Amino acid sequence: MIHNGNEKTDIALIANNYIISPCTLAIVPQRAMTHDTIVYEKDRTIRVKQTPLQIIKASCIEHGATYEGRRQSSCHLLHLTQKVPIVIKEKPMIYTFPSQSPNNFSTSWLFPRHISTITIESNKTNQQTTITFHNKKQIHLQESTYQLKQQCIKTIALHYAIKASSDIIS
Repeated sequence: MIHNGNEKTDIALIANNYIISPCTLAIVPQRAMTHDTIVYEKDRTIRVKQTPLQIIKASCIEHGATYEGRRQSSCHLLHLTQKVPIVIKEKPMIYTFPSQSPNNFSTSWLFPRHISTITIESNKTNQQTTITFHNKKQIHLQESTYQLKQQCIKTIALHYAIKASSDIIS
């Protein structure tokens, strides 16, 4: 679910495929008759006939590397094996991280450069995490606030690990 103060710019489009851009805020799964995913951008919402992981993999290829290669590099640099952040594009740097195991259909992918806050929202029936982006759009996820904040920290660590390794080469 998303909330946006300026609904007139939040037009729902349906696309067969999608390539991640610097405007991508989040990729959220949503099985429906017409689409498998909702992509939130800065000023529009797109329904896509690909799964979130298909979008991630296609975007990696479009930007010069395989998802598997990007994932392997992240695992190596961070000394981690699960839920690692991924570099989609090197320049401009576009990073994303999964909210769960990438192989779960219910995994959302978030782009931390656009995240303003990650907060917990509780009511009597359930607890969910609210992601607020710099443009004031919000999405609500079932994953824990702590888990998503940890994923942001891993992404920052990946950025600095890449920067450190490129400084050594220079």
